[in-house]
Amino acid sequence: NELYERVEKLENNATLWTGANVMGAGATITPSKKLSECKNGWILVWADYDETTGVANNSQVATSVVPKQIAPTSSFYCLIPSGINANGTVTSCGKSLGISDTSISGYAGNNATVDGQDVCLKAVYEF
Repeated sequence: NELYERVEKLENNATLWTGANVMGAGATITPSKKLSECKNGWILVWADYDETTGVANNSQVATSVVPKQIAPTSSFYCLIPSGINANGTVTSCGKSLGISDTSISGYAGNNATVDGQDVCLKAVYEF
């Protein structure tokens, strides 16, 4: 069916960067393909982060879409679900990013809260 075909196409997209970065002050990642060279843009994959081991876990995964038409911008904001607390309320954190045609940079406030320290950028894909 059409939905399955669309999901399969997304899974076949090029992986442009992988790692584990909370995107704090001084953090910059460089995807292997310029934003302007992508068909539509970048997909940012966020995940739960274990600060003690520096590992991005395969849980609490969320995505943000960066359309190539927005670059460059020094103020791209992502609101990311970061978990569900004991009373069932969804918690979230915000990440501010600088987007250029060749890189993504972080800001000091991105890891200033407990929720911000618990969410990292895990991958960048072309879409």
